[in-house]
Amino acid sequence: MPSLDAARLRALVREAVARAGVRAVIGGVLHQGDEAVSAVTDTAVSIAPTPFGWLLPRTAGVVAHGGAGTTDAALAAGVPLAVVPHMGDQFYWGRRVHDLGVGPAPLPRRDLSVDALADRLEALADPDLRDRARMLGRQLRVEDGVSSAVEVIDELVRTPA
Repeated sequence: MPSLDAARLRALVREAVARAGVRAVIGGVLHQGDEAVSAVTDTAVSIAPTPFGWLLPRTAGVVAHGGAGTTDAALAAGVPLAVVPHMGDQFYWGRRVHDLGVGPAPLPRRDLSVDALADRLEALADPDLRDRARMLGRQLRVEDGVSSAVEVIDELVRTPA
């Protein structure tokens, strides 16, 4: 999530992680320092850009802005996703993730607070949410979306109007 005040956002995230009692890997614009990985607190590390396909399956859950690519990566990894949308289609993906039962209700960026983020972090540990996310992840990983899209488009083109 881009931020005009990354230091303030980092502090908010650190406090929410502590309040929720979880461990965290903090990346993106919130990464600090020149090292690939650096300790932020006893329970949080900051990492340089890392391929989501490698990282996300190793997590218990993800908090992200809800862009299509990040949402796809989290869902395909089979982990719950808490969406903090701030523009465009991110609001749609936040609602969709929640409607699918694989993430808590979206938290619009304008409403982001330590308590609200801590609540979302705690929600990611819900066993039912985690089970649904795992099941959806398995389904997404076996689906050949490109072939399915080609079939649909081919059918639309071949069918007279």
